[in-house]
Amino acid sequence: MPISLSQQAALVPERMGRSTPATALFVAIELADVDVSALEQVVAVLLADNEILRTVYPDDRRLPYAKVLPAPTTAVEVVGSDPDLDADAAHRFDLVDEIPIRIRFYPSRSVLSIAVHPVAADDRALDLLVAAITDGTPVAGQFGDFGGAQLKNLAATAANDPALAYWTDRLADLPDLVAAPPLAETRSFRLPTADTAAIVAVIATALRDAGIGNDVVVGLVDPARSAPGAQHVIGPFANQLVLRLDLAATVDPIAAASQAVAKAREHAGTRIERLAHLLKRDSLFQVLISVRAAGRHEIARRIARPHGVAVVFDVVTDADSAVVTVDLPAAFVEHAERLAAGSPAGQYGPALFEAAVPEFDHYAPGQGGEPVTDDERAIAAAIRVVLDLDADDEVGREDTFFSLGGDSIAALRLVTVLADDGHALDVQTVFEYPVIAQLAQQLANTTPEQAPAPSTAAMSASGLDGAALAALGRRFSSK
Repeated sequence: MPISLSQQAALVPERMGRSTPATALFVAIELADVDVSALEQVVAVLLADNEILRTVYPDDRRLPYAKVLPAPTTAVEVVGSDPDLDADAAHRFDLVDEIPIRIRFYPSRSVLSIAVHPVAADDRALDLLVAAITDGTPVAGQFGDFGGAQLKNLAATAANDPALAYWTDRLADLPDLVAAPPLAETRSFRLPTADTAAIVAVIATALRDAGIGNDVVVGLVDPARSAPGAQHVIGPFANQLVLRLDLAATVDPIAAASQAVAKAREHAGTRIERLAHLLKRDSLFQVLISVRAAGRHEIARRIARPHGVAVVFDVVTDADSAVVTVDLPAAFVEHAERLAAGSPAGQYGPALFEAAVPEFDHYAPGQGGEPVTDDERAIAAAIRVVLDLDADDEVGREDTFFSLGGDSIAALRLVTVLADDGHALDVQTVFEYPVIAQLAQQLANTTPEQAPAPSTAAMSASGLDGAALAALGRRFSSK
């Protein structure tokens, strides 16, 4: 059977050798009281009920096509070793004969990891998978029943599609793409706002001030699930809206971003794949912003990265703030001092950025001196156990858990060690307050009865301030 526009965009570039293999969507969740047999049964039913999760894409024709396989007899790989989430997230699928999903369970840590190729899922679909496995939330319908509507967009023209006409006019004479820098690791920072327009304005202004220019073009993920019944279907529905901001023509970047977001959503019916085809570009933007709610039970997450996108901002919102996770170019690791040398992120940047760490211009341990409170000493002692630090390894009260060598799995172990010592803390708090002194304050303010349930956490999170974000744009535009 033919494949949809979004599936073609996920698969064709790598098949034609124009791109590296697509980055898998990934999530790792912590489970409790797992019956492995029951887990395998739930996953087996999920794959049996959803054809897209057991579809391969043969390469014996000019263009890939879909071939649905029978439901596999084994759907969950039980792994005896400790979790290696980085390796799981980096899994590359051979979709000629391999189904586009891999699920692994690690009994030693009660962690379930799910990797899915973007030909079969978007970020909403990944949430549906987690809900179906953990809570039994039903999914309904087949993506094939909806994918045909995407193909119909190929017949649309600017003359009979007002939305398409809007986009072709709006995106005329886009700035040239630049060579993307190599990525090294992922870090997170917090913004004291959950407003999408404000977040877009901060990112765009930072990139402008860093030297990318006044004509800033970024993508914004749109769920694209307005069709009746689409909300609960597993598949790659997501679209990307192109936001183009002329920051030279405005004194209010937030107002400009708000207008751009509203207009883009008003004309959201046009698929990004159709626009790229009309404008004869492999990609219309290189920076993508995804805004989503926190996922339950998550200890690691990697959202979709379409072909051609160099930098992804994963924005997880709550009532009045957001945690933003962003891939950093390798230059940030090699030349960390640049993180503090960038210009402020524009007029609105200083008001919105809340640095996750007080200093980020060097990585030497022992920052801030030795821990001074009992809670700080408890945190430091637990970190020494989890990271297997020697007695002569410095641990300062202003060090971050991640700069000392922690990662997602280590954060889970840290919470366990603290719990064994009678301290209540959840994994999300480690990611939100990675500085030892700040984490100790949370420990002091939390009793076992008050401890919240685990929530979302970014992979390999740390801290990033406004100067660092501006440096991202400076490095990005210098290539």
